[in-house]
Amino acid sequence: MWREVEGAVEVTALAAIECALLVAILVALGFPHAGI
Repeated sequence: MWREVEGAVEVTALAAIECALLVAILVALGFPHAGI
């Protein structure tokens, strides 16, 4: 059971990191030019 929980946490953490990187890239490239 604990391994399943750890696996779910790992997947969630990786997804969160990927989303954060994507948002950071979008902010760095796009939003300043849009005036936000």
